[in-house]
Amino acid sequence: MEGFHGRSLPAMRPAAMAKTACAAGPVAYRAAMKWIVALLVAATSLTGDDKKLPTELPKLKSLAINGSVEAQYQLGLLYATGETVPQDYEESVKWYTMAAKRGLAKAQNNLGVRFERGEGVNQNFREALTWYLKAAEQGNAFAQTNLGAMFARGNGVRRNVEESIKWYRKAAAQGDARAQNFLGHNYRRGNGVVRDLKEAVKYFRLAANQGYVDAQNSMAVRYKNGEGVEKDMVKCLAWRIIACEHGNFTAFTWKAKDSKDMTPAQHKAAEDLAKEMIKQNPKLIPAPPADE
Repeated sequence: MEGFHGRSLPAMRPAAMAKTACAAGPVAYRAAMKWIVALLVAATSLTGDDKKLPTELPKLKSLAINGSVEAQYQLGLLYATGETVPQDYEESVKWYTMAAKRGLAKAQNNLGVRFERGEGVNQNFREALTWYLKAAEQGNAFAQTNLGAMFARGNGVRRNVEESIKWYRKAAAQGDARAQNFLGHNYRRGNGVVRDLKEAVKYFRLAANQGYVDAQNSMAVRYKNGEGVEKDMVKCLAWRIIACEHGNFTAFTWKAKDSKDMTPAQHKAAEDLAKEMIKQNPKLIPAPPADE
């Protein structure tokens, strides 16, 4: 899904995800298939003003050709995901470019993704950086996080952790879970900021509560090791159980390891806690974002 090269959504295509999940066993398979179905539904849905656009490809193309920037963006998205039309990155780039040149921030961000990954175009980090910056300066949170990651890695620009954190903070303030997760790791490691385990937990929790599975696993580790929170294996296992609901294989692996020395009563307490947490906050197990 566009905008998530960080990556909160699976990088694998649905077929590959299903094959991997099947190999991991029936529990992992059922959990992963729930995620795959949600991903496919989200990849083809329209949001906001986009609901006014036709879903039929010929009508959408007609609108795009006649200058509808939203239609141009939606065509770029459809060809990028390949869920309702044959996947065609070159065609995706063509339509994204039209919308991006007219200033549509989400198209600029997604065009940056294509250049960063080399999908439909030759890989070009500097071009990706240019488009991310245009979108980020308009306030697009996905682009701000992507831009922060470019500075963090030194892709297309000199590595600059402070600049990276600046953009992560902007995106995190808008609620972007990837940015919050990245900041959690920065504070955990003391990378570009003063090391602060409590601050790390704050950002991991913000991301985890939005259903960001990497942050949920990080919360489990914090409770396991007593880093920034009191050590609590019941809460550790509860977070692993929640992450397993995403079909996350890291969570399945560590759930078995973390729980091997726990009593049946602790197992039951963790399962009950996980159920209550999900009941109180359904966003812990969200459907994927609808457009970017």
